[in-house]
Amino acid sequence: MASRRTGAAAEREQRVAEVVAGWLDRQGLPPGGDRVLVVDDEDGGVERAVAGAGGKLRAWRRRAWEGRAARPWPAEDEVDLALVRLPRGWMDLAMQLDATLSRLRPGGRLWLYGGNDEGIKSAPRHLAEATGGAMTEVETLWIKQRTRILEALRPEGLSLRGALEAWREEVALDLPGVGPRTVVSYPGLFAHGRLDEASALLLSVLPPVPPGARVLDFGCGAGALAMAVAARQPVAKLFLCDVDTVALVAARQNVPGAQLLLGDGWGAVELGARFDLVLSNPPLHRGHAEDRGTLDALVQQAPLRLVAGGRLVLVTWKVAGISAMLGERFDKVDLLADAGGHQVWQATAR
Repeated sequence: MASRRTGAAAEREQRVAEVVAGWLDRQGLPPGGDRVLVVDDEDGGVERAVAGAGGKLRAWRRRAWEGRAARPWPAEDEVDLALVRLPRGWMDLAMQLDATLSRLRPGGRLWLYGGNDEGIKSAPRHLAEATGGAMTEVETLWIKQRTRILEALRPEGLSLRGALEAWREEVALDLPGVGPRTVVSYPGLFAHGRLDEASALLLSVLPPVPPGARVLDFGCGAGALAMAVAARQPVAKLFLCDVDTVALVAARQNVPGAQLLLGDGWGAVELGARFDLVLSNPPLHRGHAEDRGTLDALVQQAPLRLVAGGRLVLVTWKVAGISAMLGERFDKVDLLADAGGHQVWQATAR
């Protein structure tokens, strides 16, 4: 079961995609711009608009939302026009632009689009910074429904990193109950370059893991939780799932030997697979908007994915108010920690 986009997140993406589609319907593709790369169009609205305008579509998604194809770096096809959805973080944007511009021909057009409340107004400055000052001339093509489309041309001789591994970083983290570890990370990963407070709290109260236990790190990111489990219980059988292809590139290096599962929530996990322990620090955002879809899907489906007596141990914001939902789905629910606005819950399956 995938975690469907809900509420404000769904409305925002639909609005932004409609603005881009409206621009294409009004202006069409630019002359000599029929080879089009669409980047991170999660719902497919922009891709459909490009195809409807007669573009030769290439699509690149970093995240496999709702079962869509995804990859950590775009395919090696040269394009004339690239449409890029503004991501949530500026470092994420820098790496995304590096990947996109490595496929855009010199003189090709970059269209960067997003909402005013997402930071699109300050994007020109970050575009200049990401390209070492090479791309400073940015035009606003359209403003509608609090959404902007910006255009810049790719210059000749642009210096790029041009590969995912060029963005690889090694950071030292102190994992509770384990000690210092070197962790591989990439821009755009949750808590990039640090151990977030919520994960640290979970690890500080994590009960012992039995030898040979099948453990799923749900929404693993770079794999910090699974790293700690592997250090404490080397013979545990580890499974790591995430919607982000780049997260799994990092996890492969951080937790060698684990089975990696790409997909959206439980959609990544083989139907019928059962676990002794599911660990998670589930996201409460999808892109720029708050979204409980992943958290709700995790709790609703976990009892069906655990062996009898298996445990779900998760950490989330106290304001998420999940105790009632856990109580409805599990025989036994225990609050393991409550600190810094976060709570760690352990729920035991029937």
